[in-house]
Amino acid sequence: MEWMLPVLALALLWWWLRKKRPPAPEPKPLPDARLLLADELEQRAAAAWQEGRVKEARVIALRSAWMRTHPRLGDDEPPTVFDANEGRHLRLASEIWGKYQEARAEVADGSDADSWLPYPKESVVAALRLLLNLGEGTVESPHVDPRDATPQVLAELRTALGELG
Repeated sequence: MEWMLPVLALALLWWWLRKKRPPAPEPKPLPDARLLLADELEQRAAAAWQEGRVKEARVIALRSAWMRTHPRLGDDEPPTVFDANEGRHLRLASEIWGKYQEARAEVADGSDADSWLPYPKESVVAALRLLLNLGEGTVESPHVDPRDATPQVLAELRTALGELG
């Protein structure tokens, strides 16, 4: 019983000190390593474009876009064949289509696609084919409803694939 008073005093002191101390700040979440790598690759791609290493810049830019889709650990290389059942592949294909449209709008003079394509031609063609097939309903995906594709978008995809050969 005589030990109860010191224990109680220590418990009260601990409680009082704990109450007086401000709460610890929430730790900042660490940035995703894939996004950091994507940013680094994007900078390298821009440097390669400026130095005239177009082929290398396209490959690096494609890898940067792939890293932004949050691939699984060890899956660092972008796909060469797009799978309609993989959400990451669809996000990458949409990214490729968007960048293709941006680049095409900047180059309205009809110059050769090899001089302005943002990614390797094979990847652009594969991505556009996947999107066209999804829009036409020849390929099914649990992530896409073919009824969402407008005739205008399908026509644009066909035109783009025709330009790329």
